[in-house]
Amino acid sequence: MNTITTTLGGGYNLLRKTVVNHCKCLIFDNILEAEAKKRFEFCTWQIDVIANWESNVRKSTRCRFLYWKRDYFPIFFQRIFADKMHLNQLNYLTMAMSDPLEMLINIRHQESPYVAIDNYKKEIYKEFTQNITMKVCKSIEEELRLQIHQIIIANLKQRNPTNERI
Repeated sequence: MNTITTTLGGGYNLLRKTVVNHCKCLIFDNILEAEAKKRFEFCTWQIDVIANWESNVRKSTRCRFLYWKRDYFPIFFQRIFADKMHLNQLNYLTMAMSDPLEMLINIRHQESPYVAIDNYKKEIYKEFTQNITMKVCKSIEEELRLQIHQIIIANLKQRNPTNERI
């Protein structure tokens, strides 16, 4: 019990958690009272949560399921492009789309897992190009064409892009 209390007094990491778990295995039911055993179980649970918080968060927020929902990628890109106020979500979406790569590297049914990874990346690139890049290029081209025509044709109403929204 002395080893356990000494271990609980310091910082929390995987090594300390392992020591406490080994000590817990050595303690018999007749040594600790029921209340002390409950407190001890609660302390070991807290150590486990604190020592493994990064992996717990990673497991809770991983988006591996997106690999099987690739049909939604165009919809996601279109929704983000449609609402200019949410363009920062594009960064989060691309990070979520990279989560399946960790799973794809473990593929064993093909000669190389990189075939599946490359195909997945090509799908993402294709959808991004069609739904974001091409639309941005078209709107830039349209705006440039309008500005050039306004300069060339005298009767057109001139727009000031600093005063009017484009």
